[in-house]
Amino acid sequence: MTVFVTDITERRHFEEELSRQNSQLESVHQISIGLTAELNLEKLLESITTHASELLKSSGGGIYLYREDQDKLELAVAIGTQKPIAGNFLERGEGLSGKVWELGKPLTVEDYETWEGRAAVYNSISFKAVVGAPILRGEEFLGVLTLMAEPPKKFSQHDVALLELYAVHAAVAIHNARLYQNVQSRMNQLEMLYETSKTLSGQYDLNVLLQSIVDSARKLLRSSTSGMYLVSNNALRLTKVTEAGYPVGAYLRFGEGMAGRVAQTRLPIRVDDYSSWEGHASIYNGIPIHAVIEVPMLYKGELIGVLTADESGSSKRKFTEEDEHLLTLFASQAAGAIHSARLYSETRRRAQEFAGLYETTLDLSLQLDLSTVLTKIIERAKKLLDALCSSISLYDPTQANLELVASIGPDLPPGTRRQLGDGLAGRVAESRSPIIIDDYSKWEFRSTLYEKIPYGSMLGVPLLYSGHLLGVLDVAEIKPSSRVFNEADMRLLSLFAGQAASAIENAKLFDSLQNSHEELSLAYDATIEGWSRAMDLRDKETEGHTQRLVKRTLEIAERMGISQQELIHVRRNVLLHDMGKLGVPDHILLKPGALSAEEWKIMRQHPTHAYEMLSFVEYLKPALDIPYCHHEKWDGSGYPRGLKEKNIPLVARLFAVVDVWDALRSDRPYRPAWSVEQTRAYIIEQSGRQFDPHVVEIFLKMLDESPDPL
Repeated sequence: MTVFVTDITERRHFEEELSRQNSQLESVHQISIGLTAELNLEKLLESITTHASELLKSSGGGIYLYREDQDKLELAVAIGTQKPIAGNFLERGEGLSGKVWELGKPLTVEDYETWEGRAAVYNSISFKAVVGAPILRGEEFLGVLTLMAEPPKKFSQHDVALLELYAVHAAVAIHNARLYQNVQSRMNQLEMLYETSKTLSGQYDLNVLLQSIVDSARKLLRSSTSGMYLVSNNALRLTKVTEAGYPVGAYLRFGEGMAGRVAQTRLPIRVDDYSSWEGHASIYNGIPIHAVIEVPMLYKGELIGVLTADESGSSKRKFTEEDEHLLTLFASQAAGAIHSARLYSETRRRAQEFAGLYETTLDLSLQLDLSTVLTKIIERAKKLLDALCSSISLYDPTQANLELVASIGPDLPPGTRRQLGDGLAGRVAESRSPIIIDDYSKWEFRSTLYEKIPYGSMLGVPLLYSGHLLGVLDVAEIKPSSRVFNEADMRLLSLFAGQAASAIENAKLFDSLQNSHEELSLAYDATIEGWSRAMDLRDKETEGHTQRLVKRTLEIAERMGISQQELIHVRRNVLLHDMGKLGVPDHILLKPGALSAEEWKIMRQHPTHAYEMLSFVEYLKPALDIPYCHHEKWDGSGYPRGLKEKNIPLVARLFAVVDVWDALRSDRPYRPAWSVEQTRAYIIEQSGRQFDPHVVEIFLKMLDESPDPL
């Protein structure tokens, strides 16, 4: 009977245990369904730990997640006990969780306080029974789930099996949450990448763009620092960095350091600890750089530069393949933005250059004085290329050498000559081709003439006109300037030199024409003066008569506001005033007595004769007013046309007063000279009749200030 009762009791216990286990399994199933719905990793981990603690009726627990980048376990969540403030990482084999990781299977400890494998991080926390199970998704190790219990509870084999089963479901939920988190992170990164690209595409200020690129790269990768190298003169120049303390402006050769290797291979490189990396560049000695990722910036196959992100200071982060992919994508967009900004900058610079070139050409085309043209050429060349110095040497074909004629900045004295082939200008003239020199002080063909002038980079171009060498135009930098002229500078200066050569040739031609014109004018004037003297001799005028007329007429003309240029023609007018008397026969012109009416008729034709003789000479057309009109009178009673008042040309009205004054003040065969008073009274009397009253007023005032020498 007793045995039967015992069997019934055991059976009842077995059934209850079986029912409890089934209930636990059902709970695991239901909990798993709930876990898979939670995609927030932080909340999921807390939920997994809480449900596991409830399932096994423990006093608390936690989850360590495996950190692949550090190859350690990191305490991600803990409940029912104080979470360690520091040292929340475990190595493989360290503590219970480290052992579970090492063994790859569950592990229980009945008294953790006395267990020899206890982790030092938990020395200040008191708990007894502990169980841990690996969180495995197939072969992938995700972490360790641990539970703790206070006495008298101990974890049974069934508890261990149940926790192991539960950990499998938890692994699926963690994987899904991480996957979702990665997708969300990826979407956020792509969205940020898209927004950043939009911002970059609208930025054309290159300096602002470069800063925006490194700031955006650091933000995209959440790195300590981001930097950028740009290709410069077949090397890499560190152009921008987000943090201070980096050697901005330093250069790396292709193949040197990480950036140099990326530039050389055009492939990304990741390094977990740069300070110990064998390819470490010396320019970074003393800077605590750890993990580094660097990618090429390529635009249509052209290497623009290298974009970097790194971790420094106390950071233990290591960059991943996903980071590399993201930075590579961004670097490609950044390269396109830099190319566009450079193109915009170059287009704008070219537009400004051509505007300056047009303005310069226009300015030069208005200049005909050679000295002025040469000065403007060197001023414009200096401005166009933003150079410190500029000079022109002209070729002298008679001596087959160059003469320095104009310069800005340190140079030799104007007039200094050099042979073809001597120095920059000599070699440009000899080859008739542009030459760029990076450092004149180190150039093997430098001229000894310039040993005391610290020239740096120089650029010289020939001045050619219709294939003929006119000279050499050059620009230069003075040390310590590090600026180096390039091919674009050479093209611009060569283009300008073509315009400058035309301006020089035009100025030379104008000088030549001007000289020819002056020589011709002198010849014409000498001829006119010869005619005038011949007329005075024929007309038996007193000596100096015409010269007095010239002096007084020019004086009153200047007072009347006639320009200096017009005074030249006034002088010729006076010299030719009696040219028409060549058409008057000697017996009338030289008759000592009074002329008959018929003779006066012939005499009064001499202004018409002057007009007919001189009007066909283009050069003398501006000199016809006095010869043709000096016998016209203010009241219209004069000859040959009876012009009245202001219809009479002004210079003829001026000359009429001067001519009568000089005639009356001079001795004649038929009468003696009049006195100043008599002549003055006559002039006043004839004002408004024979003479223009205003001219009379000016003339008399002039006499008061400058008396008649006769």
